[in-house]
Amino acid sequence: MNTPEFAHSRPAAGGPDVDLDCEFLPGDLTPGGLVSIGLTAGPGRSLYAVNAEMDFAEVLGNPFMREHVWPHLPLTADGYLIRKHPDVLRYDEIRQQVEAFFAELGDDVTLWVYCGAQDVIRLHTLWGNDWSVMPEAIPQWADDLARLRKKAGGAKLPQHPGRQHHALDDAEHQRRARAYLRSLTDPRAAAPQGSAGASVWDDECTCVINCAEDPKTACSLSGRSHVHPEIPGMPGVYGPCPEHPDAPGDH
Repeated sequence: MNTPEFAHSRPAAGGPDVDLDCEFLPGDLTPGGLVSIGLTAGPGRSLYAVNAEMDFAEVLGNPFMREHVWPHLPLTADGYLIRKHPDVLRYDEIRQQVEAFFAELGDDVTLWVYCGAQDVIRLHTLWGNDWSVMPEAIPQWADDLARLRKKAGGAKLPQHPGRQHHALDDAEHQRRARAYLRSLTDPRAAAPQGSAGASVWDDECTCVINCAEDPKTACSLSGRSHVHPEIPGMPGVYGPCPEHPDAPGDH
């Protein structure tokens, strides 16, 4: 058995985190099996694409896909895919855009999924799961949010604020949930600014106590006021900063 080379795409400290989610037909690794892909590295750095070459008969013939996935795609009023929509791309166009997305981020990316072995496979399947032709910028492996959740004692994830089973909305929710789980397990992320154990990061949130208590407070990163949302079912406990969820803001 040949051992693959791991020389490229090895995540390193300090590189950007990228969250990945895919919608797909179970068991179908052909181009027709991919429905959509969502990637986000934070506000303003996201990619969403719907596969114009998906197997429409199989997607619509699958009760779960028809009920939970199909309605979130760009559709006409009578439920047909809008093929000229800018998010709807050919399979090779999706591959090109994904390559460009990672190439722009550099070589130190850490890829994140949630129970996402299949999502990584769908990403790699854009290049036929052949690492010898897959661009060096594409991560060969991913960390999993499920590991952070286990480390946090199986903590309940924050409520999903968007469209569940929409690939980009799920990737963005995963990013917020990851920041929340880190705040439960990493003292640096949970400690208020200026307290012992707080990290001194260049991109720390400078919100006063929490943004909900002072709507006029503007974040040093976003340059505009925003609110740290309360964690569902936990009155008075505020979650990650929605403008930059990986920064250790005030909770």
